[in-house]
Amino acid sequence: MLSSKALIGGSMEANLESAGNSQHGDMYVWFRAAAAGQMMGLAKSIWERMLWEEYRAGWIEEAEEGAGKAAGGFVPVERFVVKRLDVVAVTFDFAHLNNIKTKLG
Repeated sequence: MLSSKALIGGSMEANLESAGNSQHGDMYVWFRAAAAGQMMGLAKSIWERMLWEEYRAGWIEEAEEGAGKAAGGFVPVERFVVKRLDVVAVTFDFAHLNNIKTKLG
């Protein structure tokens, strides 16, 4: 189970492409939709603030020690939605794998 996921348009799963490129320097973080090849740039300051909020709340990246697997339990997920006017531009889900809640009875 991944500890974070990006969705372009709120539905197309995307991967982190790069933290900057030569045209815009280090101002944007780029995500590419795996299926459609669409790219979405997000201001690096917004990305860093989302990560800061998650780390402050105890979120653990998938690669870090302590990130477990959810087997028959509930995983708290926080979602950030970035909109353009009235359309969802990109959605970020952060699963708190270190806070898995087991089912009762």
